[in-house]
Amino acid sequence: MKLLPRHLNNRTIVLVAIVLCVTGILSGWVTATRQSERLITAMRDHSSVMVEHFAENCARFLILEDYAELESFLLKSAELPNVVQLQVFEPDGRIVGDTKRTLDGKLIVPTDMKRIVLPSNSKPSDSISGEHLVFWYPITAGKLLGWVRADFSLASINRSQEETLTQNLILAMLWVICSAAMIFIVLRPTAVALNKLALFARELNECKGNRIEVHHETIEIEALEESLNYASGKLLSAEQQLISDRERLRKSEENYRRLLDTIQEGIWVIDKDAVTTFVNPRMADTLGYTPEEMIGRHLFTFMDEQGRAIAEQNIERRKQGIKEQHDFEFIRKDGQRIYTRLETGPIHDDTGNYMGSIAAVADITERKQAEIRLHASEQLFRSLAENSPDVIVRYDREGRRIYVNPEFERVNRLSAQEVIGRKPVELSTELAPIATEFTEKLMAAMASGTVAKIDLSWNKEGKAICWFVRVVPEFDADGKVVSALTIWNDITERKQTEEELRLLNEELDLRVQARTAELKGKNAELERLNKIFVGRELRMIELKERIKALEAQTPGNIDTA
Repeated sequence: MKLLPRHLNNRTIVLVAIVLCVTGILSGWVTATRQSERLITAMRDHSSVMVEHFAENCARFLILEDYAELESFLLKSAELPNVVQLQVFEPDGRIVGDTKRTLDGKLIVPTDMKRIVLPSNSKPSDSISGEHLVFWYPITAGKLLGWVRADFSLASINRSQEETLTQNLILAMLWVICSAAMIFIVLRPTAVALNKLALFARELNECKGNRIEVHHETIEIEALEESLNYASGKLLSAEQQLISDRERLRKSEENYRRLLDTIQEGIWVIDKDAVTTFVNPRMADTLGYTPEEMIGRHLFTFMDEQGRAIAEQNIERRKQGIKEQHDFEFIRKDGQRIYTRLETGPIHDDTGNYMGSIAAVADITERKQAEIRLHASEQLFRSLAENSPDVIVRYDREGRRIYVNPEFERVNRLSAQEVIGRKPVELSTELAPIATEFTEKLMAAMASGTVAKIDLSWNKEGKAICWFVRVVPEFDADGKVVSALTIWNDITERKQTEEELRLLNEELDLRVQARTAELKGKNAELERLNKIFVGRELRMIELKERIKALEAQTPGNIDTA
């Protein structure tokens, strides 16, 4: 937060600008990404149809071995939009036709006819390589005649994505400008009022009882102005009271100082109004003050509201002459809370009137914090366990239950009092059919000191019951296993669902096999018809060659009219 402006309106403008910019960028990126995906999908569908058409036409040229017409066809096809390169390969990977578009848009026919590695299967495939969408399509006519490779440019899609991002960034900037103007207009009066309040607050330490004019702008500003006026009056009253008390405190200070300055335990003395009249250096150091800073301050200024309520009760007992030991929480000068143990007693004058109290104070913060952490940890565990949808049970080293959560009571219809201190085999529960098996695995997990996962299943009234149990060994400070926490999850429904899915998959496999057999029959018929048509084409070619041979053998011209 140090990088943000310190003025409220400027900070709000910056935060809103950041949020709007990030939102605009993310929105633009998501929109551009989705648009690119749609365009690529559309191009893939359109291009696959084009490549299939290329392959069908190339099959005719390869059958006739008319490579000149093949090259002419490739040149014409390469003029189609987004086509970068068209290549035709023999089944052995040799290039028989190649047309490529250069960066300046011209079409060329490369002369490098090296072999390349073709796809391993005979199925059409596509992939994205850099800025190109690459298609491989087999050329077939009863058999594999070769392959067509078509490269399509993705440049138009990339340009569309960049334009979308640019538009969203511009829109985000407009949002930022409009929002900044609105925020400045709305927050300007509030910022001015807060500056006035800050200046007034700096003057409070003078304790002159000054007041600030209350402006009825917002409820919060009005309440703050009234609070500062109240604080100003209270500070003036407190200052006057302190002035009257200082002289009296000075007289009693010397009596205690010589005696208590050298004591290692904290000593704290208050008068009948609970105002500090003496603290030794040890006590002041415990709270992070100097003795001079603490003397004259009310006891309640070193604690919170809850502590004040407790302190008032303690002071009432001191007035009754009661001496006692108790723990108490104070707030140090740096804001940290410390825990202390007090030996307290009342102070009376010669006539028995209550004049104040004295306390010997020991700092027990570290021990108390350790107790609090332990208690918080236990409370957290209980909060999680008591509200967990899973069954949670803790066992001691002998396998006896030492804790069960409400879910255990609900599932087994037994109260915690009925099962605590008893082993699984000693009481009939949902686990009864396999209690011995579970106990053995539980004891093995505690013996090994490692987390164990146990699947348990049994039949209840003809119905399969399945539970998944996680066993977590618990260690003491010496690393010795003292107990184990088990988390039970009823997975019966999941197991049933898995079985139903398995049966559905088997049924689906049978249907797929039947459909596959049907398609194989139809493919065989298509291949038979394809062979008939290809054979007819080959016979026509053979007949033409025989006619040419006869013409070459017969002298003179043959009139075929």
